[in-house]
Amino acid sequence: MKEQVRRLARGTFLEGAPILPVSSRTGEGYFEFYKALVEKIRGAEIRRGKGVFRMPVDRVFTSPGTGMVILGIPLDGTIRVGDEVEVVPGGARGRIRDMEQFARKTEEGGCGQCLALVIPDLAKSPPRRGDMICLPGYVEPARTLHGRIRVLPGLDPPLRHGESVRFHAGRVDAPARVFLLEKKTLPGGEEGLVTVALDEEAAVSPGDPFLLRRPSPSRTAGGGEILLVSPLSGPKFKRKELPNLLRKKIQFLEGADPFSPEGISRRVEWELLQAGERALTLEELSRKSLFPPQVTREALRPLVEAGRVLDLEGKAFLHAQGFEACRERLLKRLERLQEEKGALSGEQAALFQGFPWRPALQKRLMELLEKEGLARFQGGKVVFSKALGALPPEERELRERILALYREKPFQTPRPEELPELLGVPPSRTAPILEALVHGKELVRLTKNVILTPEALREAQAKAVRVIQEKGFLDSSKFKHEIGSTRKYALAILDYLDERHVTVRGMKNMRKLAVDYEKRLF
Repeated sequence: MKEQVRRLARGTFLEGAPILPVSSRTGEGYFEFYKALVEKIRGAEIRRGKGVFRMPVDRVFTSPGTGMVILGIPLDGTIRVGDEVEVVPGGARGRIRDMEQFARKTEEGGCGQCLALVIPDLAKSPPRRGDMICLPGYVEPARTLHGRIRVLPGLDPPLRHGESVRFHAGRVDAPARVFLLEKKTLPGGEEGLVTVALDEEAAVSPGDPFLLRRPSPSRTAGGGEILLVSPLSGPKFKRKELPNLLRKKIQFLEGADPFSPEGISRRVEWELLQAGERALTLEELSRKSLFPPQVTREALRPLVEAGRVLDLEGKAFLHAQGFEACRERLLKRLERLQEEKGALSGEQAALFQGFPWRPALQKRLMELLEKEGLARFQGGKVVFSKALGALPPEERELRERILALYREKPFQTPRPEELPELLGVPPSRTAPILEALVHGKELVRLTKNVILTPEALREAQAKAVRVIQEKGFLDSSKFKHEIGSTRKYALAILDYLDERHVTVRGMKNMRKLAVDYEKRLF
């Protein structure tokens, strides 16, 4: 008998396990069996699932005076009395009124424990065996899943492409068809990638184990792990790309204990990789990776510190590869706008038009382009740094002549419409260069007709601050004497300082320094 059991266990996870006969009549061998079982239990590693609560429904009944009772063993996570749960498929929701764990009342239960959940709200639409009780919004029903399977040794005939099978996962037992992604047949003892199409909706998730059984004669064909699930709505996986995608996920996750911090971080990182250029909020990432928000945030920390994931002001997260893809697309758009417009600057809105990027991501990209010297952003405008550097010699000379005019008399600068006459060139040449200089922060526009160099503005600002510090206030009408200019320039400068909250205008146009003005100096 022992030898027969050994042959049956060969090639399975039970191969080499101790075989302990027990007589159902006399009880002989029971104590040896009990001792071996206790030793195994004591040596087993206790793992508490850190994922969201998911419990396959095993049994459902109504108890007099209690209401709807649902039995099952959670696959992951924890739940408490008072928490709201959802039934998938179906979408019915209710709150847990009471709970028992191994026939004892408890306030909390979780992964691997036999639970009885009292949920009276579900009495009108009771769940069925195989349905999933889970936190709302985390699990979607599906009819198509993709995974890796290992066929049992000696299976004859081999598993065939398109074969009808019974699919088992959790408490799901559904008719299905299996489609082999790499070849037409899969002999016993071999592994392969498969797509399983269910005849009915089921609640399954990546990482769940599954079995396939032949219906007649009833026999297990093989088992494996679900890697991807195709949602009922939304984009589907492309057939030609699916095998490579599955191999990539296997390679990405292998080598890490799925219950360890590294394993959890890898699962979170995988979801960000699949999101591509789309930044995900913590809630979105939590739902995709099936981890509570706090666990997801902890998993993100080492990824952010290593530079593999970008934290966009705590509002969303983007993988570094996705960020680089965004940068490349933005550079192409930047070059195209420059070529199409033939200008030195353009509208910032046109640069980002059509890109579904969050404001925090746009801000990060603008900072990077400025740091790399590829563009400058100011007041809704973008300056094409590459275009400035590629100006023909005569335009570069004109650019320097314009700057020289504004530096010559820093507080008596020319109006924009005066430039063509002063330089002897048409407005069509001076206007784009002047705009580019302003947007590129080489000149500062205070009003439509008052433009200064940054150096001149800082000098005027320093004089205004010094006067107020010495006298306690600044008479606006006398500031023109401080800078040796006219009332037009003095008021433009003071109004600009007011807008920056460096100064505050009081009675009779007397200026004082604003609170914490140092933080807002130009």
